[in-house]
Amino acid sequence: MARTRGDSGPPGLGGVPNGENPMSEPQIAPSDREEHVPWSGRGEIVEHSVPPDALGERLETLWNELVNQNGVIEQLTNQLHSFERKAAEFWTACEEQRNAIIMLQQRLDALARQQLQTNTRIAAVQLAVQARGPHDKADAIRDSAETFYQFLMRDLITSVSSPPSETQH
Repeated sequence: MARTRGDSGPPGLGGVPNGENPMSEPQIAPSDREEHVPWSGRGEIVEHSVPPDALGERLETLWNELVNQNGVIEQLTNQLHSFERKAAEFWTACEEQRNAIIMLQQRLDALARQQLQTNTRIAAVQLAVQARGPHDKADAIRDSAETFYQFLMRDLITSVSSPPSETQH
């Protein structure tokens, strides 16, 4: 290791330069350094002089690593785009399922209204039969059954051939 001017002791043992701040970095005199060894400017001699062939090989190695990293980045980007497409397809499928569920719910609501109307008609037929006298019960049952059958057939045809919004009564 080179010594600084005015050093009052061996390096690393607390020698204090004459008239200088002991906390500052020691400066290497330009005459103490060799010409072929680069100087860092901070008082350090840079000891790693690399031959040009080794620099070229190192540069080529670094370039190849950079190209490989770019390939990895490109693969990750492609995977990201693929994931985005799959996520969009999944979202579309979810929306379609949601719409199908809404349509089924509307259909169930329409069927529930039809069931309520059918139950109301059955109750009306039963009341009509009970209101008739004993002699007319057979005729009343027959008339009510025919009327009820006509209502059921009309509801059945309407529910099979119409969308849910048109089956509301």
